[in-house]
Amino acid sequence: MMDRLLIIDACGRASTIRPVPASRCSSIATLYPRFYYTDVAEYMLAPTSRFPNAAVEALQYGLRPYLISDEALLRNHDPFVRVSAVGVEPVKLLRKWRAPDELVSLMLDSGPALVPPGTLLAWQ
Repeated sequence: MMDRLLIIDACGRASTIRPVPASRCSSIATLYPRFYYTDVAEYMLAPTSRFPNAAVEALQYGLRPYLISDEALLRNHDPFVRVSAVGVEPVKLLRKWRAPDELVSLMLDSGPALVPPGTLLAWQ
C-alpha cells in the first residue's frame, strides 16, 4: 500500500511525462524501429509469469525498459525515460461514481510514477 502523498507525487510525475499508450505502438515503432515493445502489464507480470510473454523474453535477452514520453516527442527531445523497477501489483485509486482506476508503479530516475497497465514500454 502506497502512502497518499506518494501516490499524488507519482501521479503528478506521470502526468508531466505523459506516457504513450500501447495502442500507439505501430506509430512509435515507425519512428524507432530498433526497439522491442511491450506494455507495462506484461512487465509487471514477468517475475510471476509461468508462461513467457514479451517482457520475459526481453528480460532474458538483457534488454532494459524505457517509458516513452509523449511530451518529449512533441518537443523533439529524447522521449525515453529509464525504468529501473516495476510494482508487483496494481495500485487502486478510488473514484467517486465509477470503478477504481488501476495503476502500476514504475521506478524512474526521477522517482516513482503511476501509469495505466496499457502504457507502452520500449526495450533496448
